[in-house]
Amino acid sequence: MKATVQYNDYVGSTAADISDFTTLEKYLEEIDVDIKRYHPIGVKFFTSYGDGCNVSILCEDMANDNSLVELRLDEMSIPDFFSLFKRLEVILHLKSSGDRDITQSITINIDPIKKEKLIQFGFSEDGDIYTKKYANGIIATLYNEGEGVIPHADFKDKDYPYSIVYKMSDIEQLDNNWNKGNLNF
Repeated sequence: MKATVQYNDYVGSTAADISDFTTLEKYLEEIDVDIKRYHPIGVKFFTSYGDGCNVSILCEDMANDNSLVELRLDEMSIPDFFSLFKRLEVILHLKSSGDRDITQSITINIDPIKKEKLIQFGFSEDGDIYTKKYANGIIATLYNEGEGVIPHADFKDKDYPYSIVYKMSDIEQLDNNWNKGNLNF
């Protein structure tokens, strides 16, 4: 099995971890597929310009010498597809670049919080660190990371780090949460 599109300008590989909440078997059972006949062994995902997706569950047909069949799923959303996995990584590269190893990883925030906005919201600057103390006792610290900041909150001597996923572009939302005493994002 190999993925293919019209021109195959980019090729690559994919890896995934099974979800903690479902499996392909459970998913097929939920949509009333006979898993005693169709044993799932993989998935096929296709999208064009991110407008919906076509998903197939690849199965061994136990009633037909374990031949490989695809069960096409109508109208599965992209978030529903991604929820089938705990983690999913897709690597695409130009065919001409060959099989090379990545030597460095650099984080780029495509919509970073600007220093001017942090100052506008009352954060004080100390080098690459921005801090704000709230009346409710929360102390917010934003650490500069590449082109954006990674937020942390301290409340009653407990640190609440926010994942790099939450490199915020909407500082107003985060500021409102902290001002209300809400430490969740």
